[in-house]
Amino acid sequence: MSQSKSLKLTPLDGFGRFLDALIQGDEAECALITNCALENDTSITNLYQGLFQPALYRVGELWAANRISVATEHMATAITEGLMNRIYPHLITHNHHGRKVVIATVEGELHQVGAKMAADVFEMHGWDSLYLGSGQSTATLLSVLGKTQPDMVGLSFSVFYHMDSLKNMLAQIRETYPDLPILVGGQGVDLGGNEIEEAFSNVTSISNLDLLSGVILNVDE
Repeated sequence: MSQSKSLKLTPLDGFGRFLDALIQGDEAECALITNCALENDTSITNLYQGLFQPALYRVGELWAANRISVATEHMATAITEGLMNRIYPHLITHNHHGRKVVIATVEGELHQVGAKMAADVFEMHGWDSLYLGSGQSTATLLSVLGKTQPDMVGLSFSVFYHMDSLKNMLAQIRETYPDLPILVGGQGVDLGGNEIEEAFSNVTSISNLDLLSGVILNVDE
């Protein structure tokens, strides 16, 4: 049974409950824990990094170990995305400055929650964020860049064996837009993605949302 809505939780306090509820498909319990964290003045960035992200990482590990089904993994992702949609009105700022960013996943990537988190962080800093989600081809991304003329593009790189796809995308973006700043973030960066900074100009790799906020603030200054 869900506990009282007056209960105050930090993401760390609620992690075990949240993970269990996520695996069981208990969206109401996940929403309760999320709301308690927000009522306890947990920032959205900390909520994403301290609760949603590690819970989904753990779900992925359980799936890889054949301890849960792929259907359960997809359900957990869908619940988390639904919670992020509920939170979205809380992160909107009226202090938009006109800068634009396009956020997409690396071609072939199916994990899109990290990209959505990055897009939300840009929105919190007053950027207009165009989030393309997963499944978009490099050609589609280049077309969107041509139409929108953003100030920056972000690529979500979750699975390290997509490194070749990432390098291909970076090469095509850089060929067409030689001066466009590119950010690359996600689990793949932690596993060795930093090498792309040496291979491509004006590319920055980031491993977490706090670093992303720092990059955004430096651009905004």
